[in-house]
Amino acid sequence: MDEKKNLKKTRALIRTAVTKIMNKLKNELDFQSVDTLHEHFDYLNENLKELSELDKKIQNIIQVEEEFDAEIQSAFGYNEKISMLCSKIKNKIMNLSKNDPSVSLQTTLNVQNDSLNNSINGSSVNSNRNVNFVRLPKLQIDKYFGDPCLWLDFGKKFQKSRQK
Repeated sequence: MDEKKNLKKTRALIRTAVTKIMNKLKNELDFQSVDTLHEHFDYLNENLKELSELDKKIQNIIQVEEEFDAEIQSAFGYNEKISMLCSKIKNKIMNLSKNDPSVSLQTTLNVQNDSLNNSINGSSVNSNRNVNFVRLPKLQIDKYFGDPCLWLDFGKKFQKSRQK
């Protein structure tokens, strides 16, 4: 077989495995434990990365424009499904950790860290899982609309908010 067929066959096998997990999770998302959800989250992110690499390789091989367009649409559609389910899993883990005090804070931090890594580098692989997050207070600063009479008040409020 040529390289394109091999890549498509590999992609089809991965998509089949991911689809089985996705269907299972869609039906049983509310009944899964946090640890199981976290495992599925990691699994889906890793497969999303692998599928993206395979899609790029296949798209580089394709010569016909119509076939290329169909491949891109197919890849985006599948990636969208995986990303949406990952988002649902992440939200479910966050909700479970808020509602259940027995759920460890570390699991929540791992999900936040994985999603941050995924959005930055397209990968959920993390070498440092023990990252601490700090909640900072929200700053309330009124908008300055350009009125010179209000500049001094705005400037004072801005300076005070920076000093706190």
